[in-house]
Amino acid sequence: MRYAILPLAGYTAAVKVDDARAKSWYDAHAEDYLTPESVRLQYAELRLDTIAAALSVDPAELTACTSRSRAVTSRRKSAARAIF
Repeated sequence: MRYAILPLAGYTAAVKVDDARAKSWYDAHAEDYLTPESVRLQYAELRLDTIAAALSVDPAELTACTSRSRAVTSRRKSAARAIF
């Protein structure tokens, strides 16, 4: 295993950074320090009455969706019969 020891004193003497310069650099690169918002969810409580209260169903849209679903199911049944 190879490694190098770099004594800190040899570098700190050569570097002079004042607060204004550090703030200026940070402000110019602020997006590099941002973390996207995220949530770690352990569990969620879903209540049917709460969800249902927030929904509205258009009867015509429901009928069209049901018709499409029946057509897909019918095609799948036909394909299954053809295979067996």
